Amino acid sequence: MDGIDEELAFLLRSDNRIEVLSALDDAAPLDRYELEGRLGASRRTITRIVGTLSERGYLRERDSGYALSAFGIAIARAYNGYRETAGLADRYRLLLRHLDADRLALDPELLRGAELIVATESSPYAILDRMLQLRAEATRVRELAPTVGAKSLGQLAERVEAEEGFEFEAVLPAPALDDAASHPEYAEAQRTIQASGAVDLYVSSASFSFVLGVMDGTAVVGVQVDDRPYALVESTRPEFREWVDSRLDEYRAGATPITKC
Repeated sequence: MDGIDEELAFLLRSDNRIEVLSALDDAAPLDRYELEGRLGASRRTITRIVGTLSERGYLRERDSGYALSAFGIAIARAYNGYRETAGLADRYRLLLRHLDADRLALDPELLRGAELIVATESSPYAILDRMLQLRAEATRVRELAPTVGAKSLGQLAERVEAEEGFEFEAVLPAPALDDAASHPEYAEAQRTIQASGAVDLYVSSASFSFVLGVMDGTAVVGVQVDDRPYALVESTRPEFREWVDSRLDEYRAGATPITKC
C-alpha cells in the first residue's frame, strides 16, 4: 500500500474524519465547540480527531480555531470530487453497467441532472413510449439505433407524409435493415420513408447495442439487454447534447448513405 492509499484508508476508517475535513473546507476556521455542533459529536471525539488530523498534516491551529492546511485542502477536495463522480456513476448504474465503454466512453459528469428511464416488468415499453413521444414533438431528429421497430417505422412514415419542415436522420446496422426488409407489413412504410426528401438513412457495418438520439434540444443515450430496450437517459443539458451529436457525426461518417427511391 503506497502513501495515498494509506491516507485514504486512514480517512475512511472514521466518518468523523471526513466530516471534519468537509466542515473546515466549507467554513474555516472553526473551533472545537463549533465542530462539535456541526458534527453532533462529543468534545472528546472532536479533540481526538483534530489531534490525529493535525499530527498527519491535515490541519493548522489558529487563534480562532482550526483550518485546513494546503495538504488538507487538496485531499478534502479530491475526495469530495471522487464522491461526486462516484455518486453520479451509481445514480446511472443501470445504464452505465450495460454500456460498451470501448465503443462509447460516456463521462458520468455529462449525465448530471439527466432523467433515467428503466424498463420494468410493469412498464416494459416505457423507453419505446418515451422515444415515440420525443420524436412526435421534434422537428429535427438524429438517431443511431440497433434495431428497427414497427411503431417507429409507422410513426416516421406518417410524419413525412403529413408534415413539412420535418427532418430525420438515422444510422442503422445492416442486420436491422435486412430484418425490416424481411417483413412484408413494413414495406409500404419503408417505401414512403425512403422516397422522402426529409429522411436520410445510413447503413453501418458495425453492430451496437446502444441508442443515440438528438430530438431538437433533447438528447438521449440508451442501452439494450437481451435485444430489448432496458435503460435510457434523457437530458437537455447543452454539453450532453453536443457530446451525443459528436458521436452521431462519427458513426454517420463511417456509414454508407442509402440511395433514395
